[in-house]
Amino acid sequence: MEPLAKTRDYQSPVKYFEATLSLARTLPEIMKPGQRVRAVVRLEEAEGVIAIPRGAVFEKDGKRIVYRRTGGSFVPVEIAIARQSISRVVLDSGLAAGDAIALRDPTEKRAAGAASSGGAEAGK
Repeated sequence: MEPLAKTRDYQSPVKYFEATLSLARTLPEIMKPGQRVRAVVRLEEAEGVIAIPRGAVFEKDGKRIVYRRTGGSFVPVEIAIARQSISRVVLDSGLAAGDAIALRDPTEKRAAGAASSGGAEAGK
């Protein structure tokens, strides 16, 4: 895998990482040299973990927290992050499967008439 993303066209803002893969097996009747392919590459799969949107994690007083719904309100809960990507974080501790969390900081003041805080459910 190339360590640096590159553009295909100098006018495009989209960048790509070049990767070379070795296949465990091939099907010569349908796989031809030079043929195009569209694929999803999964670098890691994990079962039995709690993964949440990265935007639901906040930092307060040097601690990483999420706001978990308890009754009719959201309460801060400290979390420990195991792994993270651009869009998701996998937790070591802090939430259980099915916990409802806020997708924005419910303690921040918002303009009148703004939408509700929104929420998500922690999932495996």
